[in-house]
Amino acid sequence: MKKLFLLLLCVAFTMVGCEGTGLEGGDITPEEPIFVTDVDGNYVVSADGGVVEVSVATNLEYTVAIPEDAKSWVSHTDTRGIRQETIVFTIAKNSVAQSRTATVNMLNTGGEVLESVVFVQNAGNEDNPNDNPNDDPNDNPNISPSEILLSADKTAVEVGEVVTFTVTDGTGKNVTASSTIYDVDYNVIKNAKYKTEKEGTLKFFATRNGYTSNTLIITVGSGVDNPEQTEGTAFLHKVLVIDHTGVNCGYCPSAVDNLRDLESKTGWGPYYNEVSCHAGSYASGDPARSTVATYLNYFQGNLINGYPSIAINLYSRASSYSYTSISNALSGVVKKDGADVGIALSVEKGNSKVTCSAQIKAAVSNEYKVNAWLLENNIYSPNQSNATKEYHRYYNHALRNTSETVSSGDFCGRSVGMIYMGETYNYNCEISVDSSWEMNNLEVLIVVTARNGSNQWEVVNSAVCGVGETTPFAYVQ
Repeated sequence: MKKLFLLLLCVAFTMVGCEGTGLEGGDITPEEPIFVTDVDGNYVVSADGGVVEVSVATNLEYTVAIPEDAKSWVSHTDTRGIRQETIVFTIAKNSVAQSRTATVNMLNTGGEVLESVVFVQNAGNEDNPNDNPNDDPNDNPNISPSEILLSADKTAVEVGEVVTFTVTDGTGKNVTASSTIYDVDYNVIKNAKYKTEKEGTLKFFATRNGYTSNTLIITVGSGVDNPEQTEGTAFLHKVLVIDHTGVNCGYCPSAVDNLRDLESKTGWGPYYNEVSCHAGSYASGDPARSTVATYLNYFQGNLINGYPSIAINLYSRASSYSYTSISNALSGVVKKDGADVGIALSVEKGNSKVTCSAQIKAAVSNEYKVNAWLLENNIYSPNQSNATKEYHRYYNHALRNTSETVSSGDFCGRSVGMIYMGETYNYNCEISVDSSWEMNNLEVLIVVTARNGSNQWEVVNSAVCGVGETTPFAYVQ
């Protein structure tokens, strides 16, 4: 049985990584709850349903929140004990030929999510009228199983509108009912409908029978600002957070969880761009591995004291891969009053390449270097060690290639000379794309460097843009 521990530590909490040191005791404050789950992953329930007991050891006050659309088949029937508790859930019988998933949250008194329990119930035997049980593309050797396509009734909407998704297989048949649709953060889109809440660019994809669809982009509101905008020089500072990781690293999924929490539960999300570097001794057989990632792994070798390791920009590191360590490292690097340069860019796809057009505008007169890093999202790896959640098996922001020549001793890019305050430099490049990479899942990260006090070419700002998209200058709010 999977056990959930809600534990508010009053003493140091340590974790040993695959190599070297793990979390340092000083990283955990007395106010920070630590959640530890075993390696069983989600609760998988048969179609006949039944009773599931979840053991909880806690000194926190919490409530159990079952999603509205799951209350018809998941019910919270009992809590036994006082502080060593067993939460009893009843799962109703599933009579339709479609599996279903429910995420039940444990909430503190302020309504914040402390931990989640996921129930996945197998499909029943009754035919689903919305899906043909014989339309599995694996049944036809002439149809590629990977040819599932995610589409929507509209891809440009205003805030508050509802988008309806459809998934089709290689024959054009509607297989929405037997597919799972996710947003870019791997939140499941229920009933294939999504209500937009704010302006911006949203990304979605679908999975079915172990295969992944295209990434679908939905533009909400007026879309991105004009990339030619050049008003002001108080540019938002976005540093690099580089996760050195690998498919064989059993502690690396914990780093992924910490990075997700860092983005969603703190105010640091707007101040960094994430890169995952799959290389080194724990990346044997890793589908996200690349030659350029190996170069970056060597280049930052002195920052890696075990896997996972978190580098900040090119020459700094977090003391461990804990949520608090990464946050502390960012607080010592990010310039909230503005970066030295601003970056606007657009990316277009071509035959076996992507083309990037960027503008670098200086807020500080200096000599700069520029490089463009090609990253790939949604790389599926079924063999990730110690993966306890579905998103642990999908790699995002994986380094694939660069526009400028790099080596184990040089990663700073090409010199563009002196750019004086208020001036703009136009940087254009092409990056080769391997045929095994999914073009629609690629993004380009522009990295601008300048000399620091140690005469190193260190990152002064970065900006990322998906293929077929545009990223405007970002300013301090």
